[in-house]
Amino acid sequence: MREYTEQDLQNAIVDVRNGVAVRTAATRHGVPRGTLRARLNGAQPQRTAHDDQQRLTANQEEHLKQWILRQEALGYAPTHAQVQAIASSVLKQQGDHKPLGRKWSSHFVERHLAVKTKLGRRTDWKHINAATPDNIRHLFNLYETVSWIPPRRRYKADEGGIMEGQGINGLVMGSSQENPNTVPVETINARTWTSIVECISALGVALNPLVIFKAKSIQEQWFKKDFLAKHPGWHVTFSENGWTSNDIAVEWLGKVFLPQTQPEDAADGRLLIIDGHGSHTSDEFMTMCYLNNIHLLLFPAHTSHILQPYCNKGSL
Repeated sequence: MREYTEQDLQNAIVDVRNGVAVRTAATRHGVPRGTLRARLNGAQPQRTAHDDQQRLTANQEEHLKQWILRQEALGYAPTHAQVQAIASSVLKQQGDHKPLGRKWSSHFVERHLAVKTKLGRRTDWKHINAATPDNIRHLFNLYETVSWIPPRRRYKADEGGIMEGQGINGLVMGSSQENPNTVPVETINARTWTSIVECISALGVALNPLVIFKAKSIQEQWFKKDFLAKHPGWHVTFSENGWTSNDIAVEWLGKVFLPQTQPEDAADGRLLIIDGHGSHTSDEFMTMCYLNNIHLLLFPAHTSHILQPYCNKGSL
């Protein structure tokens, strides 16, 4: 028998109540006769029969389901582990610290017919040209799925870097006919690297940055006198390689992005466009996004040189 939905079962129930035989209604709508008879005799739907045993409320589960569907539409469907981590965080916020069962996420899927487990096919972008017309067209199609979020709440974040002793970009000589304004050059990685995480809204409002030093601690002598006091919105941190990490990504989200973009109504959604870096899809990062109604749109790796709004003409 084909897979049936709750709506199929409801339609069969309506037919029976209108005088159609149980056998005929079950066959017409593709539902098991035993299930149809049980429901006619007062049995509850499987996904609601144990509502009193569910850890999240029905409204909380509905909100989580809608977020999952939106994230899939944006090109990054969350894993079972991420969904379970989100549910655990919601429970902790309301004082429930008891761990969820090992099969909670599977039971969640069973309770919500609109959600199913799929095979996630990861793409190794290192071995293909990601900046193809089809991939770029697909990305903009994904962007249209969140057109309901106004430009003032759409943001693009990116991490760039500065080597000790030179700026981000330098002047070089080349053809006046091909790429007349800029040209990619080979980067020399022998010097100390400092990263800067920048973020800007679709209306051109820039957030204060996060600066990541390659170090084991922050040294006061790195800054001009009273620099940090005069720039209280700037946030500085450090890592062993001068680049972001899972912890730093969460730090940026919690201490930089969230405070500076908080909408008047906490229920208003925000869109955050970022590179598909692993630190942007950690369980903790995804959970913080969910708890703050942030929707993530990830650039495929190795496409920022084409799509980067900071460096290229166009709009978010």
